[in-house]
Amino acid sequence: MKFIKGSHTIEECAEEGLKYLTIREFYNKSKTYYAYVHKHGWADIVCAHMTSNRKPYRYWQIKENCWKEALNYETIGDFAGGKYHMAYESARIHGWIDEICSHMKKLGNRCHKCVYAYEFSDNSVYVGITYNIEERNNSHLNLISKKISSVGNYIIKTNLTPILKKLTDYIFVDDAVILEKEYVIAYKNNGWKILNQMKTGGVGIGSIIWNFEKCRIEALKYMSRNDFRIKSNGAYDAAHKNGWLNEICEHMLIKRKYRNYWNFENCKIEALKYNKNIDFIKGSSGAYDAAYNNGWLKEITKHMIK
Repeated sequence: MKFIKGSHTIEECAEEGLKYLTIREFYNKSKTYYAYVHKHGWADIVCAHMTSNRKPYRYWQIKENCWKEALNYETIGDFAGGKYHMAYESARIHGWIDEICSHMKKLGNRCHKCVYAYEFSDNSVYVGITYNIEERNNSHLNLISKKISSVGNYIIKTNLTPILKKLTDYIFVDDAVILEKEYVIAYKNNGWKILNQMKTGGVGIGSIIWNFEKCRIEALKYMSRNDFRIKSNGAYDAAHKNGWLNEICEHMLIKRKYRNYWNFENCKIEALKYNKNIDFIKGSSGAYDAAYNNGWLKEITKHMIK
């Protein structure tokens, strides 16, 4: 972050502005220059070459816009954590996910897995669960790795090529574990030889079955739902699916204001908390941006030290 003292010409500010390609980058890396530019009304000149990530009001309320953004991603997880998270959120709220994500690979996560089986022509079978069947298939068929799977060893031993069958969609991991056991029993009852060396019911190294208590303890690490969702997606998904979010997130700060909160009066009240323009930007960028965009900034910052 850069700090400046004294007065500066528009040329000096423009030279600083040329270092950044977006308004957000300018704001994040040179806050005092950014404030100085806006204070003197030079933004149209200094920031003319910059782009803005901000979309028009209600932009993500239009399905076509969410669909266009979704086309940039191969999985729903990438879409949810992408550049424009609000596109995903709007699609989820409006029930558009299945339609606009139909081109994506269907993957699970730590809380959602599918049951699969490798069937060999000699009536041998391996049954397992995974959150990414393509990745798991590559692992099983890798015959030159240091740790070859049961499927790989059987391929080497018999020279047989198995058929991979996806037995379920990506479902909640507790259900997948139960169905894995049931499929093993069904295969046994039909005369198949089971190749699994370990008992079924495992959910993978490092995986966690997120029950209520584990989700509650995990949620206590975060002060906002957004941080919880980004940094512990498995726990967040489990809590969301089971309706625990409101209860386990009670301690979290609510940072988001309701839509259209930053009207003139609320911006004016917020501005009175600060004595300097730069403190206003740092302390309440939402109010500052709303005031700037609506032409209220000069009026509500009259009391501030210039």
